[in-house]
Amino acid sequence: MKVLLTGLAVSLLALAPAIANQVAPRPTAQTAPQPTESFNVVGTEPFWNMTIDKTGITYSTPDTQKTTFPSVAPLSAQGRPGDNVRVYPLKGKTSGNLVIRQGACSDSMSDRKYDYSATLILGNTVKEGCAFKK
Repeated sequence: MKVLLTGLAVSLLALAPAIANQVAPRPTAQTAPQPTESFNVVGTEPFWNMTIDKTGITYSTPDTQKTTFPSVAPLSAQGRPGDNVRVYPLKGKTSGNLVIRQGACSDSMSDRKYDYSATLILGNTVKEGCAFKK
């Protein structure tokens, strides 16, 4: 019996490289992620604006020049539909994140209703706003 088990173990070890080669994923070339949707994001008190499209993510306020971040595909929450929450990583002189969540939003300055709320975290600053698909 011991000889039979030893022979079986040796046979399985001999097959292991062949099995590993069949199951191992092959490396693929990665391309730069691109957003699939375009959004306008607006905030009040203080006023700020962001646009998201295939050319990039642009942030502006009435007081500052526009800041453009590279175009990226958003991250989504694990186990949730992609439309529930999107997180856009912002990389540049100032890093941060833009989070867009599906759900009713009002900008507090008008009666306009939006389908998405937004949170902008830029450096040590957090701003709230609303968003809509372009």
